[in-house]
Amino acid sequence: MKGINAQFWANVEKDCERLFKEITDINNEKKAENPSYHELQIWCSDMWSVLWNGWKLGYESICHPDLEFAWATSLEADWDRLNIFHNAGVTDAAGGLFYKALYMNELPYNKNLEIKKGTASKKYYEIIQKLEKKSVLL
Repeated sequence: MKGINAQFWANVEKDCERLFKEITDINNEKKAENPSYHELQIWCSDMWSVLWNGWKLGYESICHPDLEFAWATSLEADWDRLNIFHNAGVTDAAGGLFYKALYMNELPYNKNLEIKKGTASKKYYEIIQKLEKKSVLL
């Protein structure tokens, strides 16, 4: 967006904090009623605030095809075709895809994971395997 000023960012910050609080409250309420409730992703509050404040000023949002991305659950064809890989969407380790949540406290190096061939997740894991040979973290 061009031509935005400090007031725009002040509004974004104020609205983002409000969204964060209200969404957190809603998530807590819904989770108390239903423990399996899938919460709204709180980290989106800042993006929503920027988007909605931009719309409020009359800016148009454009979803440019160059910014489409392959997900961790996508096929290899999407990995090859698209410019960005978003390592998200895998919700457990049982599906034959790289499950990043297993590696919050350790590196995925020197593992022999069985990742499905023909998936974007496999392409990502192949890069991890190449990097482990060069990593100073081992």
